[in-house]
Amino acid sequence: MDSRPDGPTPPTQRQRRLPLLNLPRPALAYVIAVETLAIALVVAAPTRAEPAQIGLAALLVAACILQHEAALSAERGYRRATIKRESATETGHLVTNSVYTVVAALLFPPALIAATVAAIYGYRILRIDRPRIPRERGPVYRTIFTASTVVIAGIAAHYLAAALGLDLAAGATTLVPIASTVLALLAYTSVQAGLVAGIVFLAAGRLAARDMVTDLRQHGFELAQLCIGAVVAFMLASSSPWPVLLLVPTLWLLSRSVLVSTVGTTDHDDGLLSPGTWHRAATAELQRARKRGTALGVLAVDLDGFRRINDAWGVRAGDHLLDEVARILPTAVRAGDIVGRMHGEEFVIAAPAADRHDLEVLGERVTAAVAAIDTAAVLDVEHGTAPRLTASVGAAGWPDAADSIDQLLTRADAELNRAKSQGVGTVSVATTAVTSEAAAMVARTTAGGTAG
Repeated sequence: MDSRPDGPTPPTQRQRRLPLLNLPRPALAYVIAVETLAIALVVAAPTRAEPAQIGLAALLVAACILQHEAALSAERGYRRATIKRESATETGHLVTNSVYTVVAALLFPPALIAATVAAIYGYRILRIDRPRIPRERGPVYRTIFTASTVVIAGIAAHYLAAALGLDLAAGATTLVPIASTVLALLAYTSVQAGLVAGIVFLAAGRLAARDMVTDLRQHGFELAQLCIGAVVAFMLASSSPWPVLLLVPTLWLLSRSVLVSTVGTTDHDDGLLSPGTWHRAATAELQRARKRGTALGVLAVDLDGFRRINDAWGVRAGDHLLDEVARILPTAVRAGDIVGRMHGEEFVIAAPAADRHDLEVLGERVTAAVAAIDTAAVLDVEHGTAPRLTASVGAAGWPDAADSIDQLLTRADAELNRAKSQGVGTVSVATTAVTSEAAAMVARTTAGGTAG
């Protein structure tokens, strides 16, 4: 797979209105196929829901909404933070919907499974994703696609449980119902994760899909939800379902603690990674690069003359401009690049599988994106009176210029100073090679791949 970034292509008016059209054609066809399959499975299902099941589904949705409303500020903060750095490689974000959707899969017929999922994810769109997140940064099609994968996974688990003769109302006096439940849960998570991995592969490539499949944190959180959901399903199917109410505060505390801890890894409200979190993420990418024998680049971005803007226009105006830069930076880089906020007007980017040419192109894309910011609109002043915003970029790559993230940052900062000495809005990439075991390892890997 070619890792070179394509040049920036301005979106058409239609693409801005329908962000789904920004997907590569194979990915767009895949999204449509998955959503069509979900609809077809629901329409083809012959089973009708009983009134008692409909009432139970309503209570399930109400419990889900109650839990999310109780943690709404944390939910919105987490979603806002993740969506600002979200790209086609995003492997998913942590939500506690699976507890409720797997209950629907084990207890309800296909049509009611779909209705329950639609209600839960519709609520997420209306209360968590909207209207706090602009459409171009949190497109609805992602949530709709995820809901479609959950419907398909739920129906698959439903039919497998029925084929195994699983009767939750009979309880679990032996290990057979437990084993059947585990198999149904495995079917649920395998189908759902497989469908999501498909779109990640088509939209972002093999490495992004592999990273998603190997994301143990996400899978562990999902497994915990599925197990809790299975226990809830057994309770609701029994003659005494009321103890399930004890799980509502448990889920609220679980979701709130996870979301708040995750939001803490971002830089205040701009959604970019904080310095410490970015350093850990970049270090992890460097470890992957060592294993794969690929390159890794670091770009240091600094706004030119920003202190003069603060002095002339005030700190509040400067903050608005910094927020806008933080918003556009993730859209200017490639899928999979990691964007962080160091301090003040300085930003940093880790670019996996980026050689020197890639770093030059990325630097030019960043400077072009910053220069294209409509500062008059951001500051709400007349055109011609607003300050001009530019950025300079310094970059360095592993293994050519350094052996560690700290060394890459040092070299990138040196190149940033070189860029600033050449004028505003310029890019400078380190060219000095280092003699190291890392460089020799990559050379051997490349030679071995060529010989093979």
